[in-house]
Amino acid sequence: MKRRDVLVRVGAAGAAVAAAGGLGAAAVDRTALDGALSSDDGDDAGDEESPCRAGRPDWASDEPFDRFLVGTTGDDEAARPSEVWVRNATDETVAVAVDVASGPETLDETVDLPAGAYLEVLAFGDDADVAVESDGSRTRTRVDGSGGWDRLSRTAVTVDEDGIETASRTVRGETPVEDVAFDRLDEACASDEAVERADVAVEDGSVVVEGTIGTPTPCHVVLPTCVAADPDGEVLEVVVAVGESAAEACVECLGEVDYEARVDLADGPPGRVDVRHDRDGDLVDVGSFDVGE
Repeated sequence: MKRRDVLVRVGAAGAAVAAAGGLGAAAVDRTALDGALSSDDGDDAGDEESPCRAGRPDWASDEPFDRFLVGTTGDDEAARPSEVWVRNATDETVAVAVDVASGPETLDETVDLPAGAYLEVLAFGDDADVAVESDGSRTRTRVDGSGGWDRLSRTAVTVDEDGIETASRTVRGETPVEDVAFDRLDEACASDEAVERADVAVEDGSVVVEGTIGTPTPCHVVLPTCVAADPDGEVLEVVVAVGESAAEACVECLGEVDYEARVDLADGPPGRVDVRHDRDGDLVDVGSFDVGE
């Protein structure tokens, strides 16, 4: 079994690192979710063509101010990460301290978050403790990460003039994805500045995505951050991201990493597979493949 401890910051926004430990506990509102995890007008703003972004609230339709990946993942224990959003609902920039513990890995960041912006944390592993502090208010919640790719866990932490509010929602079975296996096949120095490719095939009823993603060095981690399908199983989306370097020392060259993702859906292969690469917060549309009969 291959295990990868992943503690990654994805995104170019500047943020100072600071300890945020010792935050107090607060109750999590798991029912009043309309304002935190749904659109203000009652309609979710997720891209209808993107199963990975479906159901996102309107304020999370744009790219986050900063994105962090934290936790443990492995080839034969892949599971969809829990999504945690920290949103500044005030009219001015505020300092937000975020403390996440997922398995053996921890994230301690303080970010000057502009008005209306949000942070995104993708937490891998069985569960994660998430603590947020801003302007004297603090909250702590435990995110349940157990389950496979048919589970979607989203937590919204909202900072406003009255303090901090937390809302969580975990749903299962909204995507027909049953199983995902992900393997890193090879790595090398890149021959071109940007290497992004993918091929899709159906083998024994499984969707097999073989791709190459460009990385800052050949030693950087690559991992799936989303594998989801629409409820009818017609469109499958696979998003593969670049993490940090897995080695203390690495050859100084742009890298390219070959990977394979094998996906099983409840009702068999979809009609279309969309492959995207997440490179430092920028989503690259690698290809859309028709695989239906």
